Amino acid sequence: MKQAYVVTENKRDLALIEKLLSEEFGSRVGFVAGEGSDSAETMARSLLVSKHVPVVLVLDSDTSNAKANQERRETVSEYLGSVTSDAPYQVVMAVPELETVFFKDTSVLEHIINRSVSKPERQTAEFAPKRVLAQLLETDSEHPMKKAVSLLTKDSIAALREHPIIHAMRTFLNRTLAPKPTATYASAASARINGKTQRGTGRSHKR
Repeated sequence: MKQAYVVTENKRDLALIEKLLSEEFGSRVGFVAGEGSDSAETMARSLLVSKHVPVVLVLDSDTSNAKANQERRETVSEYLGSVTSDAPYQVVMAVPELETVFFKDTSVLEHIINRSVSKPERQTAEFAPKRVLAQLLETDSEHPMKKAVSLLTKDSIAALREHPIIHAMRTFLNRTLAPKPTATYASAASARINGKTQRGTGRSHKR
């Protein structure tokens, strides 16, 4: 049984996320792809209801407008939060597209293409990372992620895992998947606390 799920908009984005997270979380986390943002949101909501485990929903913001991004995140969070489930969830917005993970620190990408990423290319990538990635990899502009993922090395994966988007997901999953105290331990701790409380109360009565 999976202890948490990560949901993305499509299989291409899922391939990157799974590549970056699977070694750390193994079989504890399930990776699921929707067929677009609406499909992914519905799938994430359904998993919260049916599985009652933590869910991370990863979406492209499709805009660099900070206000629009915040409003969309709040709308999606309200949608997920409206279900009758106490399982935690996280909405991750990739601004403006998940391909942006290759451009905060371009060393991974530069190793792949064997040249430096120019300043104009980095600037354009702030608004159109998918298009710039496709140009740099000399591949189909619609789907550069597939080729990028296939070229990642162990060192590249380690570097990309520190990108803020990926790091936020890892932090959430590590926190929500942390082992809880066993019943025996919890009972013993409760007994110790109660015992101290009772002794303290007894001293108070003696006064």
